[in-house]
Amino acid sequence: MVRDEQEIINIAKYIARRPKAEEIIHMMLTRFSLVYNLNQAVFFELDDNERFFTAVQAVGSTNQGEIDNALFQMKDKSLEHLIANYNPEADRNLNEKVKDFVVLSQVPSVVNKELMEKKSSTYINNQELSDITEEDKKLVDKFGTDKFILIPIRGNEEQLIGFVYGNNAVTGADIQGDRNKVDLALSLGSIALQRLKDEREISEKTGLAVIGKLTAQIAHEIKNPLVNMGGFARSIKKYAGNPDRTDDIRESANIILEEVGRLETLLQDSLMFVREKKPILEKIDLYEMCKNAVNLIPNTDDIGIEIRYDEPVFAYADPNQIKQVLLNLGKNAIEAMETDLNNPRNTLRIEVGYESKSYADETKMACAGFFNPQYIPEAEREKVFDPQYTTKVKGTGLGLAVCKEIIQKNEGIIECRSSSKEGTSFKFWVPAYSGQDDAQKD
Repeated sequence: MVRDEQEIINIAKYIARRPKAEEIIHMMLTRFSLVYNLNQAVFFELDDNERFFTAVQAVGSTNQGEIDNALFQMKDKSLEHLIANYNPEADRNLNEKVKDFVVLSQVPSVVNKELMEKKSSTYINNQELSDITEEDKKLVDKFGTDKFILIPIRGNEEQLIGFVYGNNAVTGADIQGDRNKVDLALSLGSIALQRLKDEREISEKTGLAVIGKLTAQIAHEIKNPLVNMGGFARSIKKYAGNPDRTDDIRESANIILEEVGRLETLLQDSLMFVREKKPILEKIDLYEMCKNAVNLIPNTDDIGIEIRYDEPVFAYADPNQIKQVLLNLGKNAIEAMETDLNNPRNTLRIEVGYESKSYADETKMACAGFFNPQYIPEAEREKVFDPQYTTKVKGTGLGLAVCKEIIQKNEGIIECRSSSKEGTSFKFWVPAYSGQDDAQKD
């Protein structure tokens, strides 16, 4: 009993770390398999229009050899160890077998009747059922057994979001287990999956609104430099060939070049913000990356930059994307300090290290913080990551929004804190590198 309680605590801690959907489903199926001693376990997800269930992920074996190997690999391993060391390749054969397998939800069948009646769990043996339908036979034929267990998975307000299916198709053993030992794990998993789904829907709706506003803003931002460029181009044309106006021509050309650079920055930031580019994760030295980024940030002699770290810090993230974040945060801090060059504390401090974030429990993450003496009022601080917001005369308002977008794609967190005494910090956390990352990638 004590072990079961500890496993539930470990599952809750795992969910608190905000794992990805496939990791949550793996946890649910693993717990389900262990409790009922199953050969195969599959998660079926109900589509948004509630027309069909699709097999999206599986855990288990397709033959006796795979079962023997799995038992050997799992020997003396806790549930915590199994979910923490999730390896999709371990269940590749079964996942290939069930990929995109569909069960219709709006046709008469024993399966649908049991699920819709909210029964807690159902063992089905079609030899004992007189009302078996063609839709039920699809499950039987797919997995080669008429003995299986179904447990509905429900989200907000008891809404059905899918079900877990289990069988012993390989060994033919009876299905036995204590439902009480799997309930909480499935409930915690369903809550986490519902949260991810809600966040995705909000993000999609918000994204459409943001893109609309962003388009209008970009049109406005492009118009201003184009007007300036047109005016100075006409000046160059007017004074061309006049040796007495050489300085005027040179000044006009420099302004045109400056406005071209501004447009290039706007274009780069806009593309970075809207482009759906999946991170290419690898081991990166965060301190070395900070040091290299500092050399690329335009700076004046009036602003000092120092980097602090106690040990080598390795992250598991996309190096090009993290480099962009470092450049954006550094450039943003320097530009803020340029408004107050007489401040004796005008030094940009960058700190690199390992830390744990509260919602990630004790998980170690690689982090980098940019600290500058400038204060940001709370009203402004709440909007600094909004893509439409900027306090700079020639700012695009996208630099920090891009940073937030990148860090989230790299499974990290970014935040801004500010006080009148301590100044402002922009700090991000991304997963720390571990040797297991390369093993899973291979």
